[in-house]
Amino acid sequence: MGAGAAEDWTRDDVNAQLARILRSPEFDRNKSAAKILAFVVEETLEGRGARLKAYTVGVEIFAREGTFDAQNNSIVRVQAARLRQLLDIYYAGIGAGDPILIRMPVGGYRVIIAKTATPFAPATPFAPATPDAPEAQQPAEDSASQQLRLAPQDGAPQDAARPAPSGPERSPRDRRFSFCAMALAIVLGLLLLQRAGPLSQTAGVTEPVARPTILVKRAVQPGANAKALETLADLVERGLSAFDDIDVTTRAARAGGNSPGAYEVVIDAAPSRAGGDNLVFKLVRERDGVLVWSRAFADAAASDDALADIASTVSQAVGDLNGAVNLDMAASMKAWPDRPSGQVCILASHEAIRDQAPEKIRRAVDCLEAALAADPDGANEAGLLAGVLVRRSLDAASGGQGPEDLRQAVRLARQAYDHDPRRARAAYTLFLTQFYDGRFDEAFAAALRAMEINPNASYYAAAIGAAYISRGDYARGEKLIERTGSDQPPLGVFSAWLALAALMRNDEARFQRLARAPGMDNSALGLILAMAASHQLHDARAGARVVLALREQFPGVAADIPAALRRYALAPGIVDRLMADLQQDEPVAAR
Repeated sequence: MGAGAAEDWTRDDVNAQLARILRSPEFDRNKSAAKILAFVVEETLEGRGARLKAYTVGVEIFAREGTFDAQNNSIVRVQAARLRQLLDIYYAGIGAGDPILIRMPVGGYRVIIAKTATPFAPATPFAPATPDAPEAQQPAEDSASQQLRLAPQDGAPQDAARPAPSGPERSPRDRRFSFCAMALAIVLGLLLLQRAGPLSQTAGVTEPVARPTILVKRAVQPGANAKALETLADLVERGLSAFDDIDVTTRAARAGGNSPGAYEVVIDAAPSRAGGDNLVFKLVRERDGVLVWSRAFADAAASDDALADIASTVSQAVGDLNGAVNLDMAASMKAWPDRPSGQVCILASHEAIRDQAPEKIRRAVDCLEAALAADPDGANEAGLLAGVLVRRSLDAASGGQGPEDLRQAVRLARQAYDHDPRRARAAYTLFLTQFYDGRFDEAFAAALRAMEINPNASYYAAAIGAAYISRGDYARGEKLIERTGSDQPPLGVFSAWLALAALMRNDEARFQRLARAPGMDNSALGLILAMAASHQLHDARAGARVVLALREQFPGVAADIPAALRRYALAPGIVDRLMADLQQDEPVAAR
């Protein structure tokens, strides 16, 4: 079982030690390493440690297919090396006095478990991650955590730095000992603050905001279809794992307290009046037990295809950009700080992407640029910033900052994709930048890749659908957008492309309805189409209101509408049709 000659520990001892390790700041910030550790410890305790191979870890932890090639795909080796380094850091620091030692020697994946009666010896030298293994780099701290490291905080650490009361003079050795004790107290205090997650300053209220983690579990009910529940739990875990800003966790990793971003998806079966069982899904916020979202589906004895469809629906409803978790976390903000950091910056970026309002775009750009300045290799922030910069470039004035924004977005998207092409956001931002850079074939190839990685990302699907409509493929584009329910907020910005497709098909009734849909006034294209709708109805007063809104919200677009339509990569025939319908509204900038 990977122990010494005599096993002087119990399984409960090991599980308790594992929980302590997984709660530590190092492992809390490195979810892949935490998952590997929990898995290999469990396999070792079950007597299967000797059979652990890179292939097994790749399939079980990273959801690789059965054809996973451990020789040519280094993800497991890179993350295992990182795990060994994190264990060394843990036992050399806050775990130095722990009763159980867990190590994973180089050359295998079975762990060694022993009582800590002998001095700790690192499994690997302390060294930064190698340049050719970017996946192994430790995620950057948010700027709030950096400030904690740079400045003393109010409270005990500051008090500890004050001069001691007068008394007998201490020897140099005593002073060195006191200094080391003080430094250790400060470091431990800062680690505890880090464990609470980034802080958001909100209108006099300071709240912890952490990256969301979701535990998927099934309830056990007498007579329930256990096989269906187990299948659904597995499918929902996989579906949620494809979202870039959510971590799916395990019971072992969750032990020891609830993070501010901790949620549970509970899957249960309940009797139906029509006979049989309904499948019931509940999303619960762990820290206070609040029910955030729920939904029931009929027939717990459904086919495998039906279960897959249910799991897809649940994954999208919970984990998507406009899903229950993101909206619940955003709703918890009393007010947005002017310069968000950490997870608050991620939430602010999500809001900017959903809403596309210029002020929200500015806030997202500012905080993402600050995050990348602190960690130039931050792939997630690079992908988010690329998407936000594309949005800003489209609505910029001709000859202004727009071309530079697009060039920067192209570079950031390539950086994010090269860092990890397996992430849906990386493939999506590559599509987005290539599309608005005029490389349409490359863009749609990247779009297909993004939808393969995460078919439940409705915002990505809608944006790709908008691109198809922009190039004249109305049927494919409408299908992608309409499956997201984007006639209603928070995806209402895509109603503009549905309205554009209706206009080009000469479906006047549908066009007029969509031109007044919620969210149309959040995008410049939506306002342009609203102008065209007013023109069709000869409603000069409504047209004047729309012109004023366009000039106030999107002055760069209003200054030169034809140039803006070309920046949107609309096909020439679409631009011609829109300009013909806007003839009486041409002097927008001159009014």
